[in-house]
This record gives sequence, C-alpha cells and structure tokens, in this order.
Amino acid sequence: MPGGVLTLQADAVDPPDGSHERHPSSESGERDQEPETSAQVAFFHKPYYTVVEVAPYVPLRDEPGRAPSKPEIDTSRERQYVYMIRDLGSRREPAALITIGSTIVFLALCWMLHRRDRFVAENLERKAIATSA
Repeated sequence: MPGGVLTLQADAVDPPDGSHERHPSSESGERDQEPETSAQVAFFHKPYYTVVEVAPYVPLRDEPGRAPSKPEIDTSRERQYVYMIRDLGSRREPAALITIGSTIVFLALCWMLHRRDRFVAENLERKAIATSA
C-alpha cells in the first residue's frame, strides 16, 4: 500500500480525574471493580484528549501467497500529529428525553382508550335501558 501511514505512539494528554496518578498499573484499585451506578446514569461527561503521532512508511511490495513484510518508517518524510477528542457530551440525555416523552404519550393514549371504553359502556347501558323500557 504505497503512501500509507503507521501509528507510532499514543499519549493521553489529560487523563480523566487523575486516575493514572492514583493507581499505578502495578496496584489494583478502582479499575478492577465494577463501575458505580451513578457513573452509568451520568448525564455529564469529561472529554478525553489524545495526541497521536503518525509517520508515513516506505511502500511495500506485496507478493501473492506470502505474509507482508514489516513496514519501515520513512525517515525522509515529515511526521504528523493528530489531536483527538472523545467527548460523549450528553449522549444519554436525548435517550432519556425520548424515553420520558414516549412514556407520557403512551400513558395519554392509555387514558384516552380507558375514557373511550367508559363512554361505550355508558352508551350500551343507556341503549339496554331504553330497549327494555
């Protein structure tokens, strides 16, 4: 694949809540436990920032029937840095609003059907009384 790129390194610029400082990889801590219930229903999220260094590699020759060779970084070409943001924002908020709105519509329709059934029952009762008299 000529002119491809190879990802070299990914560094977290701003770890969320300083979790890496509190629990080094050699210790067990909150990462090994189940997430809190409040974290599962949170409406506000902190964004994650990452900077990734990308370097082009030397074009490879593909030979049919053989595994591709290991890509080598082209040192004559300039490396690029990609700044990525993962921001969940209010992802759960629209879903919650749709759920609440749908519940309100469902309950309103149930009430209207119940009301209609009462009117039908009253009319049938009046008709039965009128025919029997």
